[in-house]
Formats: sequence, C-alpha cells, structure tokens
Amino acid sequence: MLGSTRYSKATDWPHPQMTPTRLYLRGNQTLTAAKPGSGETARFVKEPKPAVVSYAKNDSGKTVSASVEINDGSDCSSSMVQWSLGISGLLPKACYTNSNTVEKSQGAAIYETPFQTSDMYINGPIQADLWVATTKTEAAISVRVDAVDILGKATPLSTGLLAVSHRAIDTTRSRYVKGVMIQPWHPFTEAARLPVIPGQAMQVSVEVFPAAALIRKGQKLRIAISASNQAMGVWPKPQEAQAAGGVTTIFSDAARPSSVVLPVVPTSALN
Repeated sequence: MLGSTRYSKATDWPHPQMTPTRLYLRGNQTLTAAKPGSGETARFVKEPKPAVVSYAKNDSGKTVSASVEINDGSDCSSSMVQWSLGISGLLPKACYTNSNTVEKSQGAAIYETPFQTSDMYINGPIQADLWVATTKTEAAISVRVDAVDILGKATPLSTGLLAVSHRAIDTTRSRYVKGVMIQPWHPFTEAARLPVIPGQAMQVSVEVFPAAALIRKGQKLRIAISASNQAMGVWPKPQEAQAAGGVTTIFSDAARPSSVVLPVVPTSALN
C-alpha cells in the first residue's frame, strides 16, 4: 500500500468488508458523494497525435522487430513501466511516480476530493461510469486514479482504458458487490461493438484495474480523464482513422451524472 507497512488479511477477494462507494464528478472539478445539479460545467479532452508503429523483418525473414513511438506523453507515466513489464523502470524517472507530468501533457480533465479528514482504505476493483460525447465516430477514455499529497505530488494508484465502441457490458459476467456493479465485463468482440454517433451522449463504464492503497488524512483522491494512454494500448488503423482529431465531452450534470465507484474497506481491517 501507498507509503505503508500495514497489511490486511481476508478470507475472500474482494475484501468481505468492502463497500462500493460512489463519488460524482462535479462541474467544479471536485469529487463528492452528492450528485451534480443541472447546468454544471462539462469538460473536454482531445484525441492526441497517434502513436507511430514501425516494424520490419530481419535479414533471414524469419522474425520481425517492431517499435512504437508514443505521442501522448504516456511514455512518462506509470503506465510505461507497467506495460513494458518493468523494463522502463530500470532507469527510473520522476514522472513514473508522479502522474502530474502525463496528466498535464494530455490536458486531462481532473476531479479531486477535498483533503481527507481521515484515512481512506481502498482495496478491490474500480469502475468509472462516465457520460461522454465525441465529435467523431470513435473515441478512447483513459482513467487514472491518484493519491495527491499536500505538495501536489500525484502518486499513481491505477489506470483503465476503453474504446467507447466497446462499451457494451455482459451483466451476467460483471462483478457486483452489495448490488452495485464495480467491475464491468466487456465482450470486446466485433458483434458486440456499438455505434458511436457524433454529438450523442453515451454512458461508458470503464474498468479500472484493482488497487489496494491507503489515501491518508491530508491527501486527496484524484480521478484524471484523458483521450488516450498509448503506453497501455494503441489504436488499430481503422479505429485510429475514426478517432483522429476528435474532441470528447465529459458531462457532469443531473441528467448525465458521471461517477466513479471505489472499493472502500474500513481502516480497522488493517493490521
């Protein structure tokens, strides 16, 4: 856990004491338990320049080498370490442990809780239920979860990424806790793809990888949303063309209440 030597033991996962806790993205860029009202400000994120993928056969023609040039700033993030299987972490950079760099370069829409008045322990899967619209016929939604200290350092906790055309959910295979979906199951098949109509609002549930962390008293929890995470995944060429130049709106109002579901466990469960 973040900066801690305390441990939690349980007989099952997710933690039997876990309660899905929903926080709403508000127009003033806060995260609150209260639902948004009408007329709250929407935020916008832009599809970046696409990654450049190059590949070539070796001299014998039996193997292929490939390289990826990342153009959205996510090469300077915790995602780069994770998705390079730790190789990038062999030469550490400050941006691997501070999400501010990538979130600023991507023009991410940022939402934060107030400074915590007590410790908050999360342990389990995370789900972001976002109302969005895009100017194109495809878009990606990237979600970062951070713990932000009093000096503004944003320590990365987890990430999620989804193409909005793959927003279909199989509810029979999704995870529910206490009647609340907290881990959506997306088929990711051609048959399950849904149309993306420019300007039309859609609810998109993004699976954010499970995390266990203690957001300490005096810290904030941050949700940062952008239109890509190329270190985690790049578009196939057909979808890249559909998404190119797109602007995605993130709604935060009474009719389209974007939110995130967190796996909150009592701190008394920690030893």
